[in-house]
Amino acid sequence: MKSNNVNSFAGSCKTYGEGFWKISDFHSHVLPGMDDGAKDVTESLAMLSRIKQQGISSMVSTSHFYADRETPDSFLARRAQAVAELIRGGYHPDTEHPLLCIGAEVAFFTGMARSAQLERLCISGTRFLLIEMPFAKWSDSVINEVLAVREALGLKPIIAHIERYIDYQKGSTLGRLIEGGVLIQSNAEYFTEKKTCRKALKLLLQGGIHLLGSDAHNLDSRPPNLDRGLEIIAGHKYGEDMLREIEECSAYVLKKAKYIQTETETVG
Repeated sequence: MKSNNVNSFAGSCKTYGEGFWKISDFHSHVLPGMDDGAKDVTESLAMLSRIKQQGISSMVSTSHFYADRETPDSFLARRAQAVAELIRGGYHPDTEHPLLCIGAEVAFFTGMARSAQLERLCISGTRFLLIEMPFAKWSDSVINEVLAVREALGLKPIIAHIERYIDYQKGSTLGRLIEGGVLIQSNAEYFTEKKTCRKALKLLLQGGIHLLGSDAHNLDSRPPNLDRGLEIIAGHKYGEDMLREIEECSAYVLKKAKYIQTETETVG
């Protein structure tokens, strides 16, 4: 089984047979009214309850951020208000709902590696940044921009839902990004769809996927489904090994993460 340097970062982990609870959902749109995800607190809490019922104990909220539509200040103000609404509405981490830390799904933009504000959009308490890439073949300048986010700003990029762009790219592109310290996130749907399942498992086995997410937006058309993806992986010959590596990478990324504190209605 192939691996890469991120998988050497340890953390105690459970195997699939003991549960999924160490694997975090790294891509979701559960904050109320932030984007095309949960429309209100009622839907947010229902989504969080379902995720908790699936055995997922921690997740990252990654609301869309578009640099050409709003400033980081505006986005962060809206996000703080959404978090406060969630808490007032009855968010109960660790009992009814999973632990939740917040970040953003930042749409790629030229010059992002020169933006001093970018670190404010990282997963709370960390220097990891989820980036939504262009839905086209990535030029050298695009790849270099992502690598420069790490080199120039000291941030650690995570490419969101790799399955949406991988077919457009050269065979060497993914390896170039991973060698440059970029992590790769896949949606559970990549594994649950019959037409892409085999391809997803192959990429995971080769070390081309490090983190998983549901990309949940609601309870019907795009519901929380990380448990289904984990079940597919677990059924593979090397399923437990692959799940263990995902758990280790999850622990590595979230080692210093700050979760929503319901007592203060603020986020670190």
